[in-house]
Amino acid sequence: MKTIFCVDDAEILADIIASRLATEGYIAHPFRDADLAFEMMLKEIPDLVVMDRSIDTQYGDDGIALCKKIRELPDGKRIKLIILSGLISNEDRERCEEIGVDEIVIKPYNTKKFVEMVNRLLQQ
Repeated sequence: MKTIFCVDDAEILADIIASRLATEGYIAHPFRDADLAFEMMLKEIPDLVVMDRSIDTQYGDDGIALCKKIRELPDGKRIKLIILSGLISNEDRERCEEIGVDEIVIKPYNTKKFVEMVNRLLQQ
């Protein structure tokens, strides 16, 4: 079974995303604390991370910086990454591209299309 970490400082959003993905058969863990999620990745490498762009982290300014840190892990290149954002600048898009973020999803988003995207990424 594929494992997904859902990281969003809005606890309800992390829970909703994790619950929805669990109904698709994934093992989905919600995290409100980005640093705790990263610490867990040192013990259990997820197949996919859904990361809020604006979340606070000790590893940089935002969720994109934490995605860069994830990519630096020994198995970090195999983790699929999705950034969630209410608004994203061209500079943030460029940062995501440089890091190798797989998808950027703008909130609010269509849940059905989001789940299809997750399924597609995890089948690659």
